[in-house]
Amino acid sequence: MAEPGASAPDPTDWAIDVKRMEALDTLLGEAEFQRLARTFLGDLARRVDTMNQLGAGGDLGGLEREAHSLKGTAGSYGLERVSTVAARLEATCQAGQTDGVPPLLHDLVAAMTASADQLAARFGITTA
Repeated sequence: MAEPGASAPDPTDWAIDVKRMEALDTLLGEAEFQRLARTFLGDLARRVDTMNQLGAGGDLGGLEREAHSLKGTAGSYGLERVSTVAARLEATCQAGQTDGVPPLLHDLVAAMTASADQLAARFGITTA
């Protein structure tokens, strides 16, 4: 929940698709939605760590596969910013543009953090 007196984020700046999240919450029920979201956020952090390792090792093929998978999974859960960055990373790997990988991996971490922060603010979901 946002602190009293804090202004709410502009919905156009959100990293998540709030309507999709609300629909999942309604469909699954709050307890299951919370469990699923916590599990996904934990998995997301693990996947981003793996992707950073693949990038550091220069494994563009492995990184491309991980980015493709993350693009779809994040998109289906409504983590739009993560999905968008993963798509850009996938295309960069396909093109063999190794110099474009580090900034996109940085952007992916930022997108993951923004998504987690917004899930916590809007739905009270935390990974701890």
